[in-house]
Amino acid sequence: MKRLTKIILIFILIFAFNVKVLAEGETTGSNTGENGNETASGETGSGSGNESGNETTEGGNSQSDTPTTKKVELTDIKINDKNIVCTEGDAKTTCEDIIKDNTTKKVKVTFKVSDGATTDKKSGFEQEIDEGVTEFKVVVTSNETKRTYEFKITKKSLAVDSTLKSLRINGTEIALKNDENKYKTSVSYSTKKLEVEVVPNSDKAVVVDFKNNKASFDFYDNSKELKIKVQAEDGEITTYIVTVTKRSEADTTLKSLTIKNHKIDFSSEVTDYELKVLKNVSKLDIDAKATDNKANVKITNPALQIGENTIKIEVTNDGDTNTYIIKVTKLDEDDKTLGNLKSLKIENYDLDFSPNKYEYDLNINDENYLSIKAIAKNEDAEVEITGNLDLVDGSIIKIKVSYDEDIYNVYKINIIKDGTVVVKKKVSKKAAALVIVFDVISMIILGIVNIKNKFKNDNNQKEEDNKETKDTVVKRPKKENNLLENLDSNDIDII
Repeated sequence: MKRLTKIILIFILIFAFNVKVLAEGETTGSNTGENGNETASGETGSGSGNESGNETTEGGNSQSDTPTTKKVELTDIKINDKNIVCTEGDAKTTCEDIIKDNTTKKVKVTFKVSDGATTDKKSGFEQEIDEGVTEFKVVVTSNETKRTYEFKITKKSLAVDSTLKSLRINGTEIALKNDENKYKTSVSYSTKKLEVEVVPNSDKAVVVDFKNNKASFDFYDNSKELKIKVQAEDGEITTYIVTVTKRSEADTTLKSLTIKNHKIDFSSEVTDYELKVLKNVSKLDIDAKATDNKANVKITNPALQIGENTIKIEVTNDGDTNTYIIKVTKLDEDDKTLGNLKSLKIENYDLDFSPNKYEYDLNINDENYLSIKAIAKNEDAEVEITGNLDLVDGSIIKIKVSYDEDIYNVYKINIIKDGTVVVKKKVSKKAAALVIVFDVISMIILGIVNIKNKFKNDNNQKEEDNKETKDTVVKRPKKENNLLENLDSNDIDII
């Protein structure tokens, strides 16, 4: 019970304290007593009441009637009729502008002044400016309040250069001259596009309708006029006129094409070739010269692999390109027969020729040289004949067939002169048949004669044997002079 009583007393005290605080707050906030709002003359007054809290001394002014200080400023600021944005600080305001005009020598500044304020420049004025930054001030005052406006006018001269430093068309530079705007140039016969690239003398100049100083134009006719407009920073434009024509078709042929140690039947009009090389050949030594000395020759000559290889020779002239191709077959093994003859003939003589037989003996008549026709098996091989002059017994004629420096064969003909050789001449078939018939008849006649002689000799031998058995004594003739008379005519052989 006592505890409850204490709690009630505490709440009563708190309530009473709050009421007192609220009452004092209302008295202070009223600032004056019930009888008026005046303060005593010559004495300070904060607007609070006297001890009674309701009245003020005589002669005082109400705080709510104290005049408010007005803002001192310039508005609607313009330079050459262009609005200017200014930056306001504690005691001053900064106004800046940039003038890009080569002819401007002064600017006109206009503004409005806030009510009750005045300036040393009235409501506007003209100010001379120079290249670079020109600074001046405008002071605005009202009673004892003052604000300073600082103006900074930057004059920048515009670049007036609208000329070109360089001009290139399809990579070819045109030699530009001062005070000259018309030019002529030519391009390749096959040109279909004109790629134009320019560089102005001033980095502030721009080329109309060009992107990054580059432009591309179709070119299907034989002539075209290009107009290149260069605009300076100040707006001045210079127009360059370039007349482009197509040249005659350029010569892209080869004048010569040789391959070391290999034979190639070259023609400037033929662009495709085939060649066989041996296994030990790793790369070809090619020499190619263009017909036009202004043309460029590029040879793509890779290391050779077993099988088919492609070598390209590109001749480029005035933008046109012609390509020669050599198909090279690298053999898997070295073929020595590439250095063989296909045929070998000697006029007035028969030679039992075989491509793989490399030595022959030949009986010839008393001749100083022979008419020899030797044809190589491979058309790329070369044939060389030596030793075919002033022929004597024991001379050797050599026929060398060279496919390359490593593949070659040598045929030898050993000459025999013994003085008994009859020159063989070509005869007709009819004459040859007559000779054969004559030889056969001669052989038959000789055979008959031999048989007859043998038969007669056998008969004579029988008769002599018979005589020896009948007679023991041989009777001699009376007279030797009559010996022939006693002989039978059959005992005589007539040859």
